[in-house]
Amino acid sequence: MKQTFIIILILVNFMSLNAQNLNINVQKGTVEIASVNTSFTYAQGRDKRIVCYPNSWSTTEGSDGRISAYPRGWTWEEGSDGRRNVRPSSGWTWEEGSDGRRNVRPSSGWTWEEGSDGRRNVRPSSGWTWEEGSDGRRNVRPSSGWTWEEGSDGRRNVRPSSGWTWEEGSDGRRNVRPSSGWTWEEGSDGRRNVRPSSGWTWEEGSDGRKVVRPNGSSSNLTLVFVNPSNLAIFKELEKDMSESELINYILYVWINIDNED
Repeated sequence: MKQTFIIILILVNFMSLNAQNLNINVQKGTVEIASVNTSFTYAQGRDKRIVCYPNSWSTTEGSDGRISAYPRGWTWEEGSDGRRNVRPSSGWTWEEGSDGRRNVRPSSGWTWEEGSDGRRNVRPSSGWTWEEGSDGRRNVRPSSGWTWEEGSDGRRNVRPSSGWTWEEGSDGRRNVRPSSGWTWEEGSDGRRNVRPSSGWTWEEGSDGRKVVRPNGSSSNLTLVFVNPSNLAIFKELEKDMSESELINYILYVWINIDNED
């Protein structure tokens, strides 16, 4: 049975960040948000995972039981693995790996990498490379200024070369985070998910995964992205989305998608 949890995220009166409300920095692996004032809701799908999304968005559930959410004017793609990934209705396409997962990308200027595990991860056509762990997953990263960490589960997660560290959960996954100002939560599934040290909390689904979320006021919010191709996608979306809607999408991706599996 679907369970819904309503939370109000009130992050207001932030100090200015270089006179910008939103700063997407691919090389640093971060998104800085000066001011957010929005409402999110939580829902649990048939797969037992909690998903967080803005109240005004539509939702859809794939045949794998995972809930996906998307803003007005967007659509979704379902791969043969049953997962639905969302995208803008025009100007975007998708890639399906031999594992059945469909990952979306802009129609031009992008390509993909497929690891021996069958997952296709997308990246810009130039200036990017990839790392493949012993688990067969290829994770993409900018060609310079980034490195990687491999956990005992064989997954290589990429990170900027300086100013970052990592946490390894009992499931063997290494999740990266900034060296200071961040902490982590480990669910009963053994996964450690990182979060800012203050102004955030978490929810644990019946699958044992702890999903972190904002909880009250945070000053000068900085979000860290494990998958830098997400930041490149945000830069593409800056051309067509309003700032407030893009911030909602960035929060959605960071909480639910950036390091989901």
